[in-house]
This record gives sequence, C-alpha cells and structure tokens, in this order.
Amino acid sequence: MKIIIKILLSIITIYILWPYLNFYRLDNAVSTNNMIVFEQLVDIESIRRVRKENIQWKMQKLQGKNGSFLPDVLADAAINHMINYPNLLASLRQINGSLWQHTSFIFFESPIRFMIRLGNLGHNPLYIEMTLQGWVWRVTAIYE
Repeated sequence: MKIIIKILLSIITIYILWPYLNFYRLDNAVSTNNMIVFEQLVDIESIRRVRKENIQWKMQKLQGKNGSFLPDVLADAAINHMINYPNLLASLRQINGSLWQHTSFIFFESPIRFMIRLGNLGHNPLYIEMTLQGWVWRVTAIYE
C-alpha cells in the first residue's frame, strides 16, 4: 500500500512541476534566442485564433452589432502577418531581464490550463496561457 501511495504522490508532484519546467524552458529559449525550442513550446495557430477572437469581440463591443469591420480574409492575413514566431520571440525579448524575474503570478487555472502574469497588476501586465496539448504544455495565448 505504501508503494502505491509513493507512486501516486510522485505522479502528482511531476504533474504539478511539469508546466513550471516548460515555463523555464520558454524563459531559456527567449533569453538565448533559441527559435527551435521556442517553436516547440508555442502553438502559433492557437495564439492567432485567440487574438482574432479578441479583436472581433472588441469590434462588436464598439459597433454594437455582430457584423465584422473587416472581411475575414483581410483579418486573417493581418493577424498571420503580425503574429509569427520571430515577432512573438522579439516581443518577449523586449522584457528587461528574464521572464522569471518579471513573473508576479504563476499557477494552474484548471487541470489543463496554466497562467503566467508578467508584471504587476495596474501596470499593463502580460499574460501567458499554457495549455496541456497531448503530453506537452504549450503557450496557447498571450494577452496584453
């Protein structure tokens, strides 16, 4: 019985530490400008989709209707041009120091979502959302 409890506790500990390890890997990839590791840890399509949804929500809020300000083709082209691996890496590199130094909150939001806040509340923090995809924690959204 003791062995089963030890195994269970080990699995829980590994599960809890796993996204922290991937955030460390992300921080290291940003610090060293390692595009290969950065691409492995970032789901660019998910980030684009979330950014498009946020823009559409803001436009609907401003217009007060469900119509689209820009045709989807133009909106997709603009988002694809703005959000790519080099631009994301460059924007994260603009933070002075490591990501760990600027982390003011980091914890699970749900069993498969992990949130990181870079900067302090009230001072335009940057939020990074990591989601468990298969067996890998990947960045799926960046909120400014």
